[in-house]
Amino acid sequence: MPHHLLRRLAAATAVLAAPALALTTTPTAPARAAAANPTSGYWTGTWATAPQGGGDTFSGQTIRQVVHTSISGGSARLQLSNAFGSAPLAISDVHIAQAGSGSAIVGGTDHVVTFGGSATVTIPAGGTGISDTVAYAVPAATNLAISFYLPGNTGPSTFHQFSMSTSYVAGGDVSGAASLSGAQTQNSFYFLSSLDVQNPTRPARSSRSAPPSPTATPPVSTRTIAGPTSWPRA
Repeated sequence: MPHHLLRRLAAATAVLAAPALALTTTPTAPARAAAANPTSGYWTGTWATAPQGGGDTFSGQTIRQVVHTSISGGSARLQLSNAFGSAPLAISDVHIAQAGSGSAIVGGTDHVVTFGGSATVTIPAGGTGISDTVAYAVPAATNLAISFYLPGNTGPSTFHQFSMSTSYVAGGDVSGAASLSGAQTQNSFYFLSSLDVQNPTRPARSSRSAPPSPTATPPVSTRTIAGPTSWPRA
């Protein structure tokens, strides 16, 4: 190719490459902020379980379930699952609080949880309901009680069969009660799939707990359930 054509081609290539180089080397202000704090605004699961189908049916009952957190967070949200339901699921009067002894909660720690600003959420069959952000400081490695009311017939519930924790079932809407007198006990989780936390900064390494040794947990059939024993307490 003649030299004058090669010079023109090189000049044109430089002109085209310059804007692309500027785009790749000059990040926007939001991008710089995200790079400086990559976990800002992120939600992280501090507790979660895998949903299953075919659990108990409920109607006009409150369920209080105790979960054991892993990391801490400055705010919280809940995820409720109707993954295996065959009809819409109504859940109302949802609360989160620090768990006390048995079905009791610690006074002064109860917070109401809403969904789109409403006290009731209807989750379609196969769906998940994610709550609004709750201004609740979640401690690491602690027990929290999640309570909610099921006003209608749920059909076979979406649940997790082996909770290694005691759940409490009482008649009527008593989600905000200090304790559930006369409640029935279950050893499964129902409709609750995740408790998430949000932090403005990355959690300190020391707040993370190592998974238990494979030899540290006896077979399920030999264990006595005396309280929440899910990871990382197991």
